[in-house]
Amino acid sequence: MGYNHSWMLKTPFTKGFIEDVKECIEDYHDILVNVNMSEQEIKFDGLGEAGFETFWFRRTVGGWCKTDQRAYDEPICMILLLAIHHFGDDFTLGSSGLSQITKDMFQQYRLNDYWPEALEKVKDQFGYSFKIVQDDTHQQDTWYYVSLISGN
Repeated sequence: MGYNHSWMLKTPFTKGFIEDVKECIEDYHDILVNVNMSEQEIKFDGLGEAGFETFWFRRTVGGWCKTDQRAYDEPICMILLLAIHHFGDDFTLGSSGLSQITKDMFQQYRLNDYWPEALEKVKDQFGYSFKIVQDDTHQQDTWYYVSLISGN
């Protein structure tokens, strides 16, 4: 199936979420194209080799996107972290980068691919911090997800 992210949002976008996403996307203007942001959706592609499939995040609808771990995966990870912050339990996230974690990586607070950079940038830019917590719904030791511990 390839490297991907999947999500489900059970509530409409908030003004704060939209504002944070706009600020995030502005920082990646050099690698994102076909950007469409509204109260209904966030949609964009990566420019050339920076992208893979269209990222299309719609309010109150589930979705998924294969990124092939290309450069536009970093702002996608950031947007998904912003959704965790703004929507809490109304937002569910799955990601190849969060499910292929070894026990050693978990204990050292390390993640795959663009997740470490996204966590750091969201913390620096927005002040939102996250904690890596083991997902007890899976029987394997390698399944983890990111959950919010604090934010502004």
